[in-house]
Amino acid sequence: MKAHKILSAILFFITLALWASFIYLTFVLPKRIAIWEAAGQTLPTVVIFVVNLSFLCQRIGLVIVPVLLLLSIGAVVWFLIASIKSTKALTTG
Repeated sequence: MKAHKILSAILFFITLALWASFIYLTFVLPKRIAIWEAAGQTLPTVVIFVVNLSFLCQRIGLVIVPVLLLLSIGAVVWFLIASIKSTKALTTG
């Protein structure tokens, strides 16, 4: 049961990282893009890829948010169930 708790915690932290990435790509990076465009800078290929990923997050954000929400809730529920089962296993012997 300890492995289930560890895996569910890892899943939860992965979803937190995905939430942070989504929020950055959707809300923070577009402001930087405007600054880069105003300065007329040429962007490296990797940055152009991230900019395109930002535009994708803006377009399909209404699909991404429920998926991330379900993953987060699922990880918390999985952790709680694993904790309850682990506690029962310890008390019963």
